[in-house]
Amino acid sequence: MTLTPAQQAPAAAVARVDVTDRTPAQAYREIATAEGFERALVDAVRELLAGEPHYARRRVLEDVGVTAADGGYATVLTALDRPAEDDRHQEALETTARFGAAEASILGHLPLDAVTDGPLAALDAVDAEPTLAARIGAGFRERPHAERKAVLSLLARLGGVCDVRVVATGLTARWIAREHRDVLPAAFSDAVDAHRKEAPAVDDAVEAARDALDPDSREVSLLRRIAEEPAETLPYRELVAASTVSKGRVSQLLGTLEALDLIERYGPRSETRVELRLPGSAFVDALDAEHGRQAELDATFSQARQYSTQCRVTPREHEPPFPAGADATAAGGDPYRTRYLNRPAHHATAAAAEAGAITAVEAPFDDTDTRTRWVSYNDERDEVVVAVRARTALQYTVSTALAFSSPRLFDRVLTVDRLEDIDIPPEVLRDGRCIGGLSAEAAEDGQVLRDTLIEWGEDLADMTTKLRHGDHERDRDAFRGDIMRSALGLAGTVAHLLDVAGVDVVRELRVPQWLPHEKLGEIARTVTVGAAIQSEYADRTLYRQVFEDREEKRASAFGVDVDAADPFGRFIGGLVLRGPDATRLARHVEGQLADGPAPIHEDAPEIAVSIPVRTPDRTTYAEVAARMGREKRLDPTRDAVTILRALTGNPYAVADALHALGAEPMARDITLDEVRAALGHLEADRLFPDAPPTVGKAMQALLRSTTPLSQAELAEAAGVSTRSLRRYVDALDALTLVEATDDGLRFALPTREQRGADIRPAVLDDSAAARQDLLFDVVLALTDDPPNKLLAAVFTGGSYDEGLLRRRIPAVNPWIRIAKVLCNDPEVNTTAVTVGNPTTQTPIGADRRAES
Repeated sequence: MTLTPAQQAPAAAVARVDVTDRTPAQAYREIATAEGFERALVDAVRELLAGEPHYARRRVLEDVGVTAADGGYATVLTALDRPAEDDRHQEALETTARFGAAEASILGHLPLDAVTDGPLAALDAVDAEPTLAARIGAGFRERPHAERKAVLSLLARLGGVCDVRVVATGLTARWIAREHRDVLPAAFSDAVDAHRKEAPAVDDAVEAARDALDPDSREVSLLRRIAEEPAETLPYRELVAASTVSKGRVSQLLGTLEALDLIERYGPRSETRVELRLPGSAFVDALDAEHGRQAELDATFSQARQYSTQCRVTPREHEPPFPAGADATAAGGDPYRTRYLNRPAHHATAAAAEAGAITAVEAPFDDTDTRTRWVSYNDERDEVVVAVRARTALQYTVSTALAFSSPRLFDRVLTVDRLEDIDIPPEVLRDGRCIGGLSAEAAEDGQVLRDTLIEWGEDLADMTTKLRHGDHERDRDAFRGDIMRSALGLAGTVAHLLDVAGVDVVRELRVPQWLPHEKLGEIARTVTVGAAIQSEYADRTLYRQVFEDREEKRASAFGVDVDAADPFGRFIGGLVLRGPDATRLARHVEGQLADGPAPIHEDAPEIAVSIPVRTPDRTTYAEVAARMGREKRLDPTRDAVTILRALTGNPYAVADALHALGAEPMARDITLDEVRAALGHLEADRLFPDAPPTVGKAMQALLRSTTPLSQAELAEAAGVSTRSLRRYVDALDALTLVEATDDGLRFALPTREQRGADIRPAVLDDSAAARQDLLFDVVLALTDDPPNKLLAAVFTGGSYDEGLLRRRIPAVNPWIRIAKVLCNDPEVNTTAVTVGNPTTQTPIGADRRAES
């Protein structure tokens, strides 16, 4: 229950709103109608009413403080226990959004301050603490004092129950804290001051840039162009092409920015990219705040930034069920486009993926940018990553195909020379690999093949636009089926081309939270069809050989000679399922893979592929640490990997943490104080993400503090209550992550000033440490009245019963993963599923991944 400044909107935020120019009622309605906020309220009401008889439901809600409209709102709110499609359920949600509205609700006029006795009381009763992100831009300063005060009063009221993050530049946050100290809680001002102390390097760099650069200079113009890219990275050649000065002058300007630590150049000389660093992002936002305006850029560079330590929060707009064409816009918003993925996102995805496997990663992502497809290419590794977001099967298939066929990707990877260097006969590519668009002319001329595939993608985009507008002659379902087949064919074609060209292929599917099971099932089926199309045995596609039901297609395909000793092919590249519900989707994918994409035709050869469905393990974290470490010339150590893995919970957070570190002049091992500094750059909700929010906030405060803190000081720095903090500190102490000293509590890693000191969690020095030993002490810390009989049943008698522990003490569940990681305990994280027409053979290595 906090109101704190933030450098960026947390990925876990259930609602996001820009309050710069909105009235309190408008801001509240955007929050109340956000899908995540509605879900949190529904869950709270259902938890409160579970098992209660119908006649007692209003009283139950009133007893916990839901007394708005003289109890009338409690009556309306009980309908949230009904199915979502019920009219009364929807009426309750609409009434909830009416607080503060000029129009009367079914209960009459509901004043905005009554939200405290309305939906907030219900959330508070179950200790729900949804995270809300409220952006305040520089224009907020221009509003009358009374309007500003009313908006901030609403945020403070919401912060009494929710975790409200005020996303603003450091300059704006300090101004708000100074001008509206009477409205905001004291913890807000304290957090602003704490941030200034914790990031002197960034603040110093911003001040140096302010002194060195004129806001209207060419250097700042270049900086803004990079900042307005969603991933804050651009190829050097694109900057040169968009500039009005010579290539040499652009290089000189970038040199100035690099000397000020605002940007970083990386990549080979022929494909150098320019990336914004943390001080550069902070400097751009400081300029916006000081001058009361956003940069005036042409449309090409005017998209909202996605990856930024100072990202701007925009209200969620209605999203169409499928992506529009490249020249179309949805709901009056920006057009769909393909953009470059930044380095940490590329390396995290590639590290999470395993060749021939599907990996589920429960990692949140910024779900505000619904119209961007991402591509990236790592020259050193000859590795492509394609990332798309999808709520439907059609959206996933089309977005993947359009990303694969983007000119950006072809120009980087499948160049004309590379296409012409493929030494597999064209007839094998066309009738074996089923690569489409391979006419006789295209087989001879790489330029023709490139243009054909890009045009295929443009035609596909046009088809989706026509479907959206109803501009087609065929039956809608039939036309939709045409689009799906075209997209599957295009994605399969490019995937096979990349494979025969020797390029490693990684795909990422970002799935929003709370999709119903039927939607996940549809997406999983499409994943299965795509996997069969993008699998090969002896240069033959699995789908065409085993599942194709069209005679003419089977007749045109090459036959296959099956090696009875080795009847298993391979799934090309890897696929990462990413999102808070990735594990749910993975279960659907397992089932669909087992069932197969279609019935096996009667003449199918006995070939198959084995596709592991897995979750990240220790090797994943070691890989992402090694990749990001290579970028910084810092080699990860075993202890560093363990700590990064334990505190973050997903490889994307590890990549972002290490990305915040500066590059070293010479390669060396990373030090533990650098691990601490890297983790300290993360937002609190990315630390111990499965634990209650209090834990992440406390860990962030400890990581950023250079001195020990008393429990009271820690509670104040973290913006939490001392009471809620006490038991979690004891649990962290049991895991040896926090140490109690005579001066107070400290995190068990050295600070920058203590570099070289032998300070680390004690468990890392104990080769015989077992997670059950750690968890015994954690359970004692988390329970006021230890269940001695249960503890005896779980921890004694010759066997450790973790399942019983999870069932009887659910509060211990988030801590089990951390204890496993700290002790390096192995865990089974893979299920191999066979797809095709297998013999009784088992592929070698199908269950090779048992290490955590």
